[in-house]
Amino acid sequence: MQQEAVDKEMVERLKRRYFGQSLRSLNSFDDIAITYIRNYFEGLDMFDALECIDHICEEDFEQAREILKNADMAYVVIEPENS
Repeated sequence: MQQEAVDKEMVERLKRRYFGQSLRSLNSFDDIAITYIRNYFEGLDMFDALECIDHICEEDFEQAREILKNADMAYVVIEPENS
């Protein structure tokens, strides 16, 4: 995301992917419960979250890129102990 701008085609692919994942989660009672709890604490209804996915655009990705570019981050590598 830092090297390339996100184009409209990529945004549409991502939207379809996450919309599909959201619908697939309705096949599992555990996933429904987890999604409901997450949305409850975010103050969203399950269907509002789907609407949020539908309204995401390239500008949203550009704003996220700017926020992430200036954010403090740490990179951690966990390697197995040599025996």
